[in-house]
Amino acid sequence: MPSPNYSHAAFGWPGANALTVDARGGGQFQTIGAALTYAGNAFAAAQPRVIYIMAGTYTESFTVPDRCSLVAYGPVTVVGTITLASCPNGIAIDGITVTRALAANGIACTFAAGITSLVTLRNVAFTITTGGTALFARGATITAEGQVVFDLNASTGISLQGGDATALTRFRGERIRVVGTGAAIGITTATGGGAAGVDQVAVEIDDLTFELTDGAAGY
Repeated sequence: MPSPNYSHAAFGWPGANALTVDARGGGQFQTIGAALTYAGNAFAAAQPRVIYIMAGTYTESFTVPDRCSLVAYGPVTVVGTITLASCPNGIAIDGITVTRALAANGIACTFAAGITSLVTLRNVAFTITTGGTALFARGATITAEGQVVFDLNASTGISLQGGDATALTRFRGERIRVVGTGAAIGITTATGGGAAGVDQVAVEIDDLTFELTDGAAGY
């Protein structure tokens, strides 16, 4: 199997523990959930982990712990919900397409008060239908890099809820592509997580480009 075109240091974690997932049986695990369970048992919580996911469709929902990155090696689709645990040291997701139907979340970042969680999404795509939400964020600092694509059908791209002034969603010079009918960013207030656990939403947008089609809305 060729080496993935990513280094552990790409997320600032040189020497991270690496695991491989391949639905066809060519990796150490056939499901992402099994790899995450093993990583939680085999490695200390303070040790960073990188899970390389080989091309394929993975129909499963799972929770990603702190100091962990999921990196797609080839076209990878997750059919289910990816829940991100509180992550003051960081979680990264790179190159994955998340598909979800019904009134459910694609990636859910719901963090407790008193914790500022750090999430990096790099070249992530969402296909969400029937009233779902692609990215639900409460009390998280999210950095979106590369192209983040939302293919929406009567759904929401990003739902921001609660948080505090230090737990803000950042989009830095990236391209948000919205296809179908739905809003790219929906902002509501609720008591959320973050360092202060206050009822506040902070958003920082830097040189962000929306590409909208088929009646989609940017906000």
